[in-house]
Amino acid sequence: MTLDGTQEAIDRMQAGPPLTIQVHWTRDNAGAAAGARNLVTDLTIGRPGLATTLDADVRRKGYFEWHTWARKDNLSPGAWTVSVTYPDGQPLLCGPDAHPCSFAINVG
Repeated sequence: MTLDGTQEAIDRMQAGPPLTIQVHWTRDNAGAAAGARNLVTDLTIGRPGLATTLDADVRRKGYFEWHTWARKDNLSPGAWTVSVTYPDGQPLLCGPDAHPCSFAINVG
C-alpha cells in the first residue's frame, strides 16, 4: 500500500516515538473455524534519519509517499476483513472518498 504523509507525520518522526499504524486481520464469522483469532501487524512509518528527505517531498508536493505492506502466511481458510488504523483505533482514510481503509479477502 502507499500512504501519503503530511508535515504532522514528519514532526512525529523527528520527535519520537516511532510513527506507526496497525493492520488488523479479523476473521469473519470466527465461530466457523476453531482456533482462528484476530491478528494485528504494527507497521512503522519512516524514521528520524529519513525525516529530512521526506520533509523535502512535503515542501515540494504537499505530502510524501511511504510504500509498505503487511503479510500473513498462515491465515485459516475463510472470510477475513483487513483494516488499517492508527494505534488509538482511529481508522486511516483511503481514496478520494476518504472512507475507512478496510477490505475483505477470502482464504481458500
